[in-house]
Amino acid sequence: MLIRTLLSKFALVAIGTGIGLQIHPAPQGPTEREIIEILADYDVRHVPALPGYHYFGVTDFNNHTIYILDNQDFVWKRRTADHELIHVTRRMRMQELSDNDEEEAAVGAIEEAEYKRLFVN
Repeated sequence: MLIRTLLSKFALVAIGTGIGLQIHPAPQGPTEREIIEILADYDVRHVPALPGYHYFGVTDFNNHTIYILDNQDFVWKRRTADHELIHVTRRMRMQELSDNDEEEAAVGAIEEAEYKRLFVN
């Protein structure tokens, strides 16, 4: 049981490199503590439009504000909120990627896994 618990928190990468297996922590969404810290520090606003953006949500790191597009159904509002919380968490952990497309892909993958874990039976 302990081994299964430990393996569930890690991803195996670089198999067959000649030096054995390398184990790296799997990407994770925000912890409960990080969510509370973010909500205490960031203003979360539901807005009717995000002028100049083609997203469902956006985080303004300079003004500590998360904007979520209000005219989407609840499932997508929930997913957008999680997506933006992951962005803030990755910045707090200094895990942000410098390439915006790669960062969006990484955040999207984490959000997808989190959504399935939390909301899909």
